[in-house]
Amino acid sequence: MSKHTPGPWDARNNPWEDGDPDNWYVLGKGEDVVASGLPCADARLIAAAPDLLALLKRHQVAAWCEEDSDLAVETRAAIAKAEGGS
Repeated sequence: MSKHTPGPWDARNNPWEDGDPDNWYVLGKGEDVVASGLPCADARLIAAAPDLLALLKRHQVAAWCEEDSDLAVETRAAIAKAEGGS
């Protein structure tokens, strides 16, 4: 898997198409375009992805003592999926 654009990411409406609900961008550091031409809700969800992944990784460490619990298994699966694993 190729490296992703590091977070934080920000969702913004296209400034040249003011008010178009289906033309949102996700921007990374330095205004790198991560994704474009998205509905607002999708752009906001994608922009939250780096924060959500970091939260899952912190949770995984906190739940280490219960490594066989359903929640711990699901957390590891979600992290693997986000990082290109299965």
